Order: sequence, then structure tokens, then C-alpha cells
Amino acid sequence: MSAKSGQIIAVIALLCVGPITSLEAKTAKDDFDRYDINDLTNGIPSDEQWSARWETWETEGDETQQGLWTITEDTGGKESQGYSLDVHTAKMNYHTIHSEGVKGKKIVIQAKVKFETTDKPLFGINAPFVGLRINVFPEWWKGIGIYDDRKDESFCLVRRGHDAIGVFDPSKNGEPDYGIVGWIMNSKVGGIDSNGDIPDAWESEWITLIMTLRDNGEFYEMSGTVEADGEVLYESEEPYVTKIESGTEIYAGFTNGFHPFDGKMSTAELSSLKSLVVDEFSMKSMR
Repeated sequence: MSAKSGQIIAVIALLCVGPITSLEAKTAKDDFDRYDINDLTNGIPSDEQWSARWETWETEGDETQQGLWTITEDTGGKESQGYSLDVHTAKMNYHTIHSEGVKGKKIVIQAKVKFETTDKPLFGINAPFVGLRINVFPEWWKGIGIYDDRKDESFCLVRRGHDAIGVFDPSKNGEPDYGIVGWIMNSKVGGIDSNGDIPDAWESEWITLIMTLRDNGEFYEMSGTVEADGEVLYESEEPYVTKIESGTEIYAGFTNGFHPFDGKMSTAELSSLKSLVVDEFSMKSMR
């Protein structure tokens, strides 16, 4: 066969099968290494990058609730930058939303989280302290109050007590659990000492949170997964049907969650935390 004949056959084959396209429609991501901390005011990204809450409804007018999500260096011994929450100041429902949105038949949102505790949780047993949050706007405040339950748009970690963490999963947001499920021993995520005991104060390994949204033709369905060191530690048994309509562009970010305790308590007081950092945020849409 001549080279020219081979070219003609290749063209005909391409016309028959059509162009080869990637299933991946769009990706929005942030590994937090792109920021020059020297160019940031107090380590705070601009609103064009992340829209972080500046007050909470529980503390309206409280100017301390501003600039609490910041870019930090060398997170948890890792030679890169991360996105850290001032847990000693932040009250509940303290969100931050990434400026880029995606839409698609399937959307996968994920990030890594790491935290350090000071004690067993003294007040906020089963209270969310960090998680992924979705919105239908890039501004954190525009999504508040458009749904019946503010917890429905998040998938969060909770401290179950001295020995374990769990999750707030909206698919279980009803009696008897009210969304609090899972029992992940602290030892699975770094909470174990050299004697094999679970200490009161400990530092977690990197934990991966994954939220998957699927468009069912009417609404988006949400399910969640928790992983650490390649092991699946929790996975939703069934999806939660959100109130977000099919085809809506989705924005996502982080939150320290909603809880039924005193809304004026800080995350550190509530969950006995010393520090909290997130990293390697990404959203991928599949057509």
C-alpha cells in the first residue's frame, strides 16, 4: 500500500467514527501553591479567587469574622502552601467558595484536609468542623437561605468523641441519625501514639473528602466518600437528592459546618481543635 493510500484510508476512518473527544468537560482546581504570600494582605486571596465569609448570622456585625481563611506555608510538614481556617476565631457556617463553577452530568469535588486536636471534644460531639460545600453562586452569601435546610449543601467531618471521627451526610439527615453517621477510628487517620493508644491531643494525617454530584434530569444527587492513605473509610449508602435543579452551574468550596450548639462558640472551642488546613481542591465535570 502506498503512503498516499494509507492517508486516504485514515481520513475515511476518522470521518466514519467522528472526532475523538474527552469526556472531561471542565476542571476547576487550586493547590494553593500559585499564590505569592508576599503579595497577599494578611494571607487572604482576593474575592476573584475565593469568596470567604466575613460575618455569620449568629454574630452579625462582628468584625472578628473576617479574613479567617488564609494561605499558609509548609502545611503540616508538607513543603507547599495550603488554605487554613483560624479555628480559634471562626464561628459555625464559616464558608469559602471558589470563583470557578462547572456543570455536567457528573461532577466530582475533592480536597485533602488535615487537623490537630487539643483534647477530646468537650462540647461539640458530632458537630461538623470541616467539609466540602456546594453553592449555585460564586459568592458565599447568595446561596444562603434558598434551601429549606442549610446543612443540605455540605459533606463534613465530625468528631464522634474521644476515639473516632464520622461524617455529616445529608442523605441521612433524618431520624434517628440527623445526618451524623460513620465511625472511623482515630487510629485510621493518625490518632494513635507509640504505645498503640489513642491520645487526647493528636495530629491527623491527610484525609481526602470527595463529593460526587450526578444530574438525574431533574435535580442533582449528592454522595460522599472519605479516604485516607488510599483506603475508603466511609462511603454514602445512597445518594441525597438536592434541591439544585438539573443543569445548574455548581460552585464549591469549604465550610466548618452547621451545628445545633451555641453558634457563638468558635470551632476550636466546640471541637477541641488547634489547627485546620485544606489543600489540593478540585472540581471535575463529566458530560
